[in-house]
Amino acid sequence: MGILICITISGIIISYPEYGNYFSSTSQNGKELFWLFTSIAVGGVIITCTILGLFRLINKLSKKGLLIFTIALFVIYGISTVAITYLFPTIPMTDSFYVHDQAVGMAHGTKDIINGNSAYFRKYSNNNPLIILLYFIYKIACSLGITDLLQVGRLFNASCITGSLVLFYFAIQKLSKRETTGAKFVLLNLLFVPIIFMTSWVYTATICLPFIGGIMLCGANLIKNQSKKSIIINSAIIGVLSIVGYNIRPVVLILSIAGFICLVLWTVKDKKRFVKSAIMVGVCAVFALGSFVTTKALNNHYYTGSNGNFPLTHWVAMGLTKNGMYDPQLVKENMRLSNTDEMKANVNKHIKERLSNYNAGSFISHLYIKNGSIWAVGSLEYQSRLIGSAEKYTPLSKWLYGSKSDLMCLYTQMLWLSLHILTLIYIIRFIFNKESKYGLLQILTLLGGYGFYMIWEVKIAYAVPFVFFIIGMATLGGESVENAFAMSNAKVKNIGRISYSAVAIFSIVLMFIGAPFFTDNVMKVSDKKLTVKSTHNCLIKKIATRKRTVTQEFYTKEKFNRVYLNVACRSNLSTSNSKYKITLKNGKNKTIATKLVDSKDYTKRISDIKLKLPKKYTPSGEEKFKITVKGISGTKEAFNFGYSHGDDIDPIRGNLRTNGKLVKGDLRLTVSEIHKGSLLSPKRYCAFCVGIVLIEVITAFLYLGFSKKKQYND
Repeated sequence: MGILICITISGIIISYPEYGNYFSSTSQNGKELFWLFTSIAVGGVIITCTILGLFRLINKLSKKGLLIFTIALFVIYGISTVAITYLFPTIPMTDSFYVHDQAVGMAHGTKDIINGNSAYFRKYSNNNPLIILLYFIYKIACSLGITDLLQVGRLFNASCITGSLVLFYFAIQKLSKRETTGAKFVLLNLLFVPIIFMTSWVYTATICLPFIGGIMLCGANLIKNQSKKSIIINSAIIGVLSIVGYNIRPVVLILSIAGFICLVLWTVKDKKRFVKSAIMVGVCAVFALGSFVTTKALNNHYYTGSNGNFPLTHWVAMGLTKNGMYDPQLVKENMRLSNTDEMKANVNKHIKERLSNYNAGSFISHLYIKNGSIWAVGSLEYQSRLIGSAEKYTPLSKWLYGSKSDLMCLYTQMLWLSLHILTLIYIIRFIFNKESKYGLLQILTLLGGYGFYMIWEVKIAYAVPFVFFIIGMATLGGESVENAFAMSNAKVKNIGRISYSAVAIFSIVLMFIGAPFFTDNVMKVSDKKLTVKSTHNCLIKKIATRKRTVTQEFYTKEKFNRVYLNVACRSNLSTSNSKYKITLKNGKNKTIATKLVDSKDYTKRISDIKLKLPKKYTPSGEEKFKITVKGISGTKEAFNFGYSHGDDIDPIRGNLRTNGKLVKGDLRLTVSEIHKGSLLSPKRYCAFCVGIVLIEVITAFLYLGFSKKKQYND
């Protein structure tokens, strides 16, 4: 685990440009990359020292003060998760869209079952348990007269995230036997904002968290409690949560497996535990079996079944691509096959071919890239989870996922590095028996996560279920450093002061060197004010050859100067001869932009047709707009215009029509404000640097022992 964390640390430092905006565009030479990578490394060290300083403050709190502080942290965290659901109410996309569209339909009564013959659920039945869970929640909401079911789902997700934090808090506090440890754990979670920004992404990666937290707390209870009643109750809960959680997202079972391994190891070491361990395993197995039968019966009741589900090896094959991420070509191949057996044969062929293309060196490189794709990105790609909220654009949008978001991403990358540094320290101390043996439970769980994603398809957000474990170990690692430093002699303290001062001074030098990145790099950047993502992948065809007219209405109160229409280009685009006229009208039915599109002007396969406004348009309040695509002429079509629709979810307000006939759904479009600018103005950059220096000075006073009197409260 220590080796894997070291590999991840290297990826955290050097992976950032790929996921940035300004930095990915400007970091083209070695000098610029050196500055960026060094800044992340130095920033990670500075944040680590700041965390240790905050830990020291927590240690000085009285018992009453600690309780008030912890409650305040929970309140802030809970308010933040709920606030995100209202500030950024995301439009579901991809798998999340299908799940919610089905659950909402079942709650409204427009659908009775999950149809295994439909295009999506014929292939993907893994999300059925989540659909059934949301259906029950939405059904209750409908009975109470609540109509905005998507918001109900977001609030439920907020409760899952906050509730799991509470469960982990009690588990870690119980295992560490220190009240301060729990408070420090909650503080680090509050500082690590990407999980909070995931609140509006209602999907299995966050819904599974309470199951993991519940298993963790019950495991802690089993370790600390000796009564038979407690053993039976907690073992039963673990059995239920393991199976139900596994059905929501399989990674839940990794913690249960890690717990079983720990139980076996501890029982072998101490034979007196055998009876207690046998009772735990027996009770857990009985309730797990009961949960398995119940969940299977529920699935059979609400799902018609399918002989065309993707086999598990499908995701293994996708995991063998260069970066281990989603492989659309393999998905298309399997979608064309008639049953699971044919898919298995096709997938096995791909697995053999892909493995044969690797030698020892290239396979190690593949695993390194794959490791970085899931574990090395501190933002957890929260931006893509917020981008669907562009219909409700706020001033914060620019800083969280828009043109200024690099600052937030840089912060999360540095903090992610800091958490892994502290986690590595914890693992090293665990190796030398300086930490409680119960830490093995967290280490094995994280190791299981790493092992699982070595063979499975990866996605940046797939790290979400393991964040609490990383932060938990980072908390304990921080306490290890803190306690060791507190007991050190004056000579060691002076070495620490000199080292920290050197890092702080070097960071100031980096601020001067990095000023051009923030203030001089004037780039053309985009702020998305409204967007409709591809979900059901529907197409409007033969617009030019049949001279059709397609209109889409949308509403916005934000200024913009670009509208992009997402299209699927034909295979021989250069030989197409179709022409289109695109017109945009405002709420007063006045034309504000128009464009003639001739397919001969497009020599490459493109994904968007751009409509450029002569100047930036500022709506008068929330204004209604209408974009029209009219086919002019052509004997060979160039583009199929994509639109997204659900049976019970309408992506955005505004109707879509073809030749005046209403079409269910909305064109896949993006309304943006394109402008030139730097990441920060010189004045803001100066204020930014002053703020960092102040944090460094405060950290020095908090942790480096300038105060002679020390008090530690356990």
